[in-house]
Amino acid sequence: MAHVRLIRSTILASLLLLSLGQTGCSVFSTIGGWISDSYENTVAYFNAYYNAKKIFDDAEAEVLASRSSLKTKAQTPNQPATTGSTAKQKFTTVIDKCSNILSFYPNSSLVNDALFLIGKSFFYQEEYVKAERKFTELMAKKPSASLAFQGQLWLVKALEKESKLDEATSVGQDLATTAAAAGYNNIAGEAHVKLGDIAVTQKNTDNAIAEYMKAVEVSNDGAMQANAELRAGDLYFSIPDYEKAAAAYLGVQKHSPDDYTLYQSQVQAAIALRRAGKTDESAAILRKMQKNYMFLDNRGTIQYELAKTLERAGNFDEAVDWYRLTDTTSSKTEPGAKAAFELGRLYQYTMGNYKDARIAYSHATVGGSPELTADATKKVAAFDNYYRLQMQYLKLDSILAIYDVDSMWVVRDSNKVISSAPATAEHALDAEPRSVRSRRALASGAKDSSIVGAKDTLMIAQKADSTLASRDSAKVLAHKDSLGAKGIPAGSGAQRIIPKPKKDTLIASIGNLSYLLGESFYTDLDVPDSAFYWINQALKLGIDSAKTPRAWYVLAEVARGDSAKKYGNEKDLYKKILDKYPTSTFAEQARIALGFKPTPSRVDPAVQLYAVADSLTYAGKYKEAVDTLGRIITEFSQSALVPKSRFLMAWLYENHLSLPDSAASEYRTLAEKFGTTRFGQAALKRVPPTEAPPAPPLDSTKKSLPDSLKSARGSEVKKQAADSSKAALGPRPKVAADSLEDRRTPQVPDSLRSKNPLVPLRQPQKTAADSLEDRRTVPVPDSLRPKHPLVPMRQPQVEVDTGNGVGRKIK
Repeated sequence: MAHVRLIRSTILASLLLLSLGQTGCSVFSTIGGWISDSYENTVAYFNAYYNAKKIFDDAEAEVLASRSSLKTKAQTPNQPATTGSTAKQKFTTVIDKCSNILSFYPNSSLVNDALFLIGKSFFYQEEYVKAERKFTELMAKKPSASLAFQGQLWLVKALEKESKLDEATSVGQDLATTAAAAGYNNIAGEAHVKLGDIAVTQKNTDNAIAEYMKAVEVSNDGAMQANAELRAGDLYFSIPDYEKAAAAYLGVQKHSPDDYTLYQSQVQAAIALRRAGKTDESAAILRKMQKNYMFLDNRGTIQYELAKTLERAGNFDEAVDWYRLTDTTSSKTEPGAKAAFELGRLYQYTMGNYKDARIAYSHATVGGSPELTADATKKVAAFDNYYRLQMQYLKLDSILAIYDVDSMWVVRDSNKVISSAPATAEHALDAEPRSVRSRRALASGAKDSSIVGAKDTLMIAQKADSTLASRDSAKVLAHKDSLGAKGIPAGSGAQRIIPKPKKDTLIASIGNLSYLLGESFYTDLDVPDSAFYWINQALKLGIDSAKTPRAWYVLAEVARGDSAKKYGNEKDLYKKILDKYPTSTFAEQARIALGFKPTPSRVDPAVQLYAVADSLTYAGKYKEAVDTLGRIITEFSQSALVPKSRFLMAWLYENHLSLPDSAASEYRTLAEKFGTTRFGQAALKRVPPTEAPPAPPLDSTKKSLPDSLKSARGSEVKKQAADSSKAALGPRPKVAADSLEDRRTPQVPDSLRSKNPLVPLRQPQKTAADSLEDRRTVPVPDSLRPKHPLVPMRQPQVEVDTGNGVGRKIK
């Protein structure tokens, strides 16, 4: 529209000049028209800039509010705020309006201001390259001093975002010097802050602290000074130099900061003083903050830090009170979850109160960060597992304590108790602590006397809710169990309520539970001395051989972590692992702990050959694959790949090379030599069935006798068997044919024997006697069967012609 108006004004001016020459009108009317048009143009671009500036301020306020919100949520300091979509749209509008001013009013006085707004809008839109160009263009136009210093400051910011740190440092140092000399102290202070930020990025802590402190000295802006001193305190804290950090944090309150910056600096000062060992000063700051209504929204964090300070000072009872107060008043929030978790740690590690520790950890599972919630959940599960193992241990320990007291193993019938003697049982239980008695009895069977003795701190520290107290209650439980009638069927007569177990089995179960308790203390509960005690007991009692190397390794690790060396020298324990369990997985770790070089891993040379055979199989070159597998079997007979190679070879013979005999031979060899492997088991299923072996001889001595004596030995054995049969059945007449029954193998005449050993000999012709030997059962007529089942039946008389005119009768 402005362009159209300009064209119209030009046309009107030409017409006025033409009419002036013709009509002689006064020139004052033409001058007034020009003034009117200039006024309209000035109002137009001024309104455009004014609207753009207003939109920019709104968008910038939105970005700064978002950044402030991130700070109050305890985000990382100086974390860049993400520009929202609404703010981005506003910045785009600013860029369009200011671009129109540059296009249509290039000579106006607001061009430099419009150029500066465009550069800052690009910066907030995170288009830092475009922002750098606009700021550089602004500096080339040589604007006023104020605008030049501001443009230079934003140029430093853009260069920092582009990671051009050296160039940004050079521009920033020049700006800090010239701005301070010209009296623009606040811009000089901001320049020092940016130089400090760049030094932090370059990990130059000393230069960063120096720049922040210069900003405090040069600037007159309280908020900027407070921010700079807070950042200096953070750097001192990270070194760490807690006393200087506390001084910097306490100096923030001198610069009239906002409420959140004041709260943050005071809490950080208290934490720094606590870490410096000045717990009284730290507690004084926190108590004062706790009473200040300005920090009402952050009271949970203040109470949590006060409880930690009191715990550090050794005032555990008051610390517990403040932790509980925070857990109650800030329940299901971050400070409340942190307080509950720290309360659980105080109960567990310092006061030995496992019962309350579990409750505190359960409160910490809600409201905290994901990491804190996961840790608290693991702690709760660990305590649940501990109490389960503890109850099992106490039951077995109680049984062992009364194992040799016969009166404790109660027997009752359906009407009355046969033997109980409760008074004697209580006396036996109270005469000496059960743990002392049982441990003395168990220690008497110790397998290795080199294990260092240790006390379980859990037994000492738990007081009212300790394991010792649980053992006292276990007395009554064991006594009640021994007197109860559970498991006795009605009317079954005398029954033993608890069957007395085997002592070896009982001790082995106690040893296994001791090992599990030690693992729980070492892995889950993180109590090294209790872990050492219980695993030590497990080794004395005896545990599974698969667990023993790890048990020794845990003892060595606990001993290594103890600076007082009350568990002995860890090197002796590592050496024991190498000596007794050199092939275990913990032997290599023990070697490394002792300072030896790691054992180089041995590569099976057959691996490469098997890969070649596998490739040949997939390529269809089965003969070549079999040859390669044969090389593995021949050249690398000790390789673990031999069973696998034999199986693949047999499979190729069977399925691709049509050699069933070779496949059967390979399967049979594999089953015989490697039957325990999975390939041997698979081969066993594919081995073809073989003929049944001949029946073994009646007497093993026949194997070692000469052929000439075998028949005589057999005749003697048969004769003895026949004599025993005669004695049982009564005498019977012996006929000539009996000799045929005694002969198992017919004599072969020399004329029938083959001269070639590979040609089977000719068998003699069967006779009638041979057919009788083949008949196992002779039919018996009904007339000969006994009427009474206990009377032996009469055998039929059968007369057989032997071929030589002599007959014999067979019963």
